[in-house]
Amino acid sequence: MTGCRTAVRISVAREEHRVNVQTQQAGEFDAQIETLKAQIAQERATVAELDKRGGRVCWNICGGRLCFEAGSNQGYPVLPFRMDHRQR
Repeated sequence: MTGCRTAVRISVAREEHRVNVQTQQAGEFDAQIETLKAQIAQERATVAELDKRGGRVCWNICGGRLCFEAGSNQGYPVLPFRMDHRQR
Protein backbone atom coordinates (compact mmCIF):
# COMPACT_ATOMS: atom_id res chain seq x y z
CA MET A 1 0.00 0.00 0.00
CA THR A 2 2.95 2.32 0.61
CA GLY A 3 3.83 2.23 -3.09
CA CYS A 4 0.33 3.47 -4.02
CA ARG A 5 0.53 6.31 -1.49
CA THR A 6 3.91 7.37 -2.87
CA ALA A 7 2.58 7.31 -6.42
CA VAL A 8 -0.44 9.39 -5.35
CA ARG A 9 1.81 11.88 -3.54
CA ILE A 10 4.05 12.20 -6.60
CA SER A 11 0.99 12.66 -8.81
CA VAL A 12 -0.44 15.31 -6.48
CA ALA A 13 2.93 17.08 -6.27
CA ARG A 14 3.19 17.14 -10.08
CA GLU A 15 -0.33 18.54 -10.37
CA GLU A 16 0.39 21.20 -7.74
CA HIS A 17 3.56 22.16 -9.62
CA ARG A 18 1.64 22.36 -12.92
CA VAL A 19 -1.01 24.59 -11.33
CA ASN A 20 1.68 26.81 -9.77
CA VAL A 21 3.44 27.21 -13.13
CA GLN A 22 0.17 28.02 -14.88
CA THR A 23 -0.72 30.55 -12.17
CA GLN A 24 2.69 32.19 -12.54
CA GLN A 25 2.33 32.30 -16.34
CA ALA A 26 -1.14 33.83 -16.01
CA GLY A 27 0.31 36.55 -13.78
CA GLU A 28 3.05 37.23 -16.31
CA PHE A 29 0.47 37.41 -19.11
CA ASP A 30 -1.61 39.84 -17.07
CA ALA A 31 1.45 42.05 -16.61
CA GLN A 32 2.20 41.90 -20.35
CA ILE A 33 -1.41 42.81 -21.15
CA GLU A 34 -1.25 45.83 -18.84
CA THR A 35 2.05 46.93 -20.43
CA LEU A 36 0.54 46.61 -23.90
CA LYS A 37 -2.57 48.53 -22.87
CA ALA A 38 -0.35 51.36 -21.60
CA GLN A 39 1.62 51.36 -24.87
CA ILE A 40 -1.61 51.43 -26.90
CA ALA A 41 -2.88 54.38 -24.86
CA GLN A 42 0.40 56.22 -25.43
CA GLU A 43 0.34 55.50 -29.18
CA ARG A 44 -3.27 56.68 -29.43
CA ALA A 45 -2.32 59.93 -27.70
CA THR A 46 0.58 60.37 -30.13
CA VAL A 47 -1.66 59.73 -33.13
CA ALA A 48 -4.26 62.17 -31.78
CA GLU A 49 -1.59 64.85 -31.36
CA LEU A 50 -0.26 64.26 -34.88
CA ASP A 51 -3.79 64.34 -36.27
CA LYS A 52 -4.46 67.62 -34.47
CA ARG A 53 -1.35 69.07 -36.13
CA GLY A 54 -2.43 67.80 -39.56
CA GLY A 55 0.02 64.91 -39.66
CA ARG A 56 -0.76 62.08 -42.03
CA VAL A 57 1.12 58.89 -42.83
CA CYS A 58 0.88 56.89 -46.03
CA TRP A 59 2.12 53.35 -45.37
CA ASN A 60 3.45 51.22 -48.19
CA ILE A 61 5.60 48.15 -48.88
CA CYS A 62 9.21 48.92 -49.85
CA GLY A 63 11.41 46.02 -50.84
CA GLY A 64 9.09 43.64 -49.00
CA ARG A 65 9.14 45.72 -45.80
CA LEU A 66 6.56 48.05 -44.30
CA CYS A 67 7.65 51.67 -44.78
CA PHE A 68 6.50 55.26 -45.12
CA GLU A 69 7.98 58.41 -46.56
CA ALA A 70 8.61 61.26 -44.17
CA GLY A 71 9.43 64.86 -44.98
CA SER A 72 9.15 68.38 -43.69
CA ASN A 73 6.92 69.40 -46.60
CA GLN A 74 3.90 67.36 -45.54
CA GLY A 75 0.71 68.94 -46.79
CA TYR A 76 2.34 70.53 -49.83
CA PRO A 77 1.83 69.05 -53.29
CA VAL A 78 2.83 65.44 -52.97
CA LEU A 79 5.76 64.16 -54.98
CA PRO A 80 5.58 60.66 -56.46
CA PHE A 81 6.15 58.06 -53.76
CA ARG A 82 9.12 55.79 -54.37
CA MET A 83 8.18 52.12 -54.09
CA ASP A 84 11.71 51.07 -53.14
CA HIS A 85 14.13 53.18 -51.15
CA ARG A 86 17.04 51.80 -53.22
CA GLN A 87 15.72 53.46 -56.42
CA ARG A 88 17.60 56.72 -55.89
